[in-house]
Amino acid sequence: MEYLKTIITSVLASFISVGIFTLFAKQVIIKAIELGYQKKVKKYECEISVASKIDSIIKAKSIRVFPEILEVTYRLKDSITISIKEDLAYKWNSDIRTMFLLFSEYLFEYKVYFSNEIFIELHRYKELINEILVIQQKLTVDELQFNKEVYYKNLPEIKNKVNEIEMCFNKLALMISDEINKMRSIDG
Repeated sequence: MEYLKTIITSVLASFISVGIFTLFAKQVIIKAIELGYQKKVKKYECEISVASKIDSIIKAKSIRVFPEILEVTYRLKDSITISIKEDLAYKWNSDIRTMFLLFSEYLFEYKVYFSNEIFIELHRYKELINEILVIQQKLTVDELQFNKEVYYKNLPEIKNKVNEIEMCFNKLALMISDEINKMRSIDG
């Protein structure tokens, strides 16, 4: 009987020891998981903070880039609209090509700031301006430079391109304005 008491006592002591050890191990494991979780939470909070700062920098730069690109597109459109009123292509505003080169440079330099839709429309605008400049180039070669008949024959095509540029500019102005308003509403 004593032998049985010893076995029961040993089994009970083992159960109690295992129970206490299990409870202790469970608490240690829970603490380790919480600590690991807290470290990950801090890491993610840090990453979110950095991403948020980068996003703010990009938005701040975008808000400055959009007016620049819109100004150049307006000046290009305006210069061409005024220039086609001349009676010969060689009399067009000589700054058009310079503005076109600046616009082209901006288009690719600032591409990262534009949504795909805005970039596609800006690229379309660039192509329209380029088409007009190609026509102007053809009309200013030596043998055609002073030929008003050839100029007036090409003028309807040029005016159609100018109308397309006007529509494209209006669409761009709306798209860019909407984009700026979205950025400001997110920040505000």
